[in-house]
Amino acid sequence: MASKVTFNSAKIEGLLKNAAAKSLDLVAIAFQKRIRQMLSKAGSGTKYSGSDYKSSDDGEPPTVQTGNLRNSWVASSRKKVFGRRKVKVLINQGVSFGEAAKYAYWLEYGTRNMLPRPFVLPTVHRMRRVAPRVFMKRYKNLVLKIDAGGPYG
Repeated sequence: MASKVTFNSAKIEGLLKNAAAKSLDLVAIAFQKRIRQMLSKAGSGTKYSGSDYKSSDDGEPPTVQTGNLRNSWVASSRKKVFGRRKVKVLINQGVSFGEAAKYAYWLEYGTRNMLPRPFVLPTVHRMRRVAPRVFMKRYKNLVLKIDAGGPYG
């Protein structure tokens, strides 16, 4: 007994690209939220006279002073590139705050007078664990819909 299976590969390819784009959006938003969480922690360093906050200790994320650095991270600036086994997302600091967060590099990597206050690299390392799960969940749900004989074939 022979069986015949027919499906629309162009439609499925489009659905897969759409699932990848939606997954990238979710990862970008999760990245933004994590950066903002890292930049919202109270410092455990020195409390200077005349200020209401404690500075961050060496190796801790920077302490919020004005909120400009924290608010400069936005997930809406992204570029998606689809190609052979490549999907990229670039998340940038928001342009709306312009000069406000130029100092992010020096906080992340330190200067000759200040040890690093990393907040980007720890977030990147965390997202390397989170991102595959986001993609797998979205693709798994899509495969289940296709397998159930939905309007995808």
